[in-house]
Amino acid sequence: MSDETRQEILKRIKETKITKALGKELGVIVPLIYKVRNHGILTKLNSGESTQAVAEEFKMDIKNVREVIFRANLAEFPNIKRRTLDYLTPEQVQTVRNCLNRKMTLREISEVLGIKDSLVRCVQTKMKSQKGTIKMKHRVTKEQKKQIMQDLNYMTPFVNSSKSGVSESTIRVLATRFEEIKGREIQERRKTAKMKALQKMDELLTKVKEEAKIRNIQQIIQKEKMPKTKLMTQRE
Repeated sequence: MSDETRQEILKRIKETKITKALGKELGVIVPLIYKVRNHGILTKLNSGESTQAVAEEFKMDIKNVREVIFRANLAEFPNIKRRTLDYLTPEQVQTVRNCLNRKMTLREISEVLGIKDSLVRCVQTKMKSQKGTIKMKHRVTKEQKKQIMQDLNYMTPFVNSSKSGVSESTIRVLATRFEEIKGREIQERRKTAKMKALQKMDELLTKVKEEAKIRNIQQIIQKEKMPKTKLMTQRE
């Protein structure tokens, strides 16, 4: 993207809202407009401008500006200090993540752990922004699945989640798949049993037909012998 296009985007987003119509007017996609806007915000903050001043310039709520900071990779902007998660230890962050995976509310987590709602919300927002990455990094292994399946018979999803370190939603998905697999196995066993019964019936019918065929042949032979026997008797 040229500097002229970038400057034009920054100029227009300060005058109007970001919409598909604006993207069509500028000849760029909407996600690219947001990318340019966010980079402009971070550049101004890195140069020392206040968050409030940047929010007013871009006609944004200050919370949205902080959200941009929270989601951004600040390696290129060393002068910006992230305000979120710095107040929680890594152990606290992991505990909050586990509680969120168990579908606890923000207030419940805040009361149980004795931390501010805002910090819990920051962890939740970070989790949502990295949802795809988290799923890739915490993919359930075959060994975990096997153990979870065994525990499903006598553990609730909550207890199973606490033991395995996997979210309750994942436990429920695995339980549903387990039931589907069991259902398919039962259907396969029934199908196999039915096929064996039909095969046995076919073999029995084939045997009966063969025996009937042999009896018919014997009867025909017997009938052929009877006239000859009568003729020999008459001669005698």
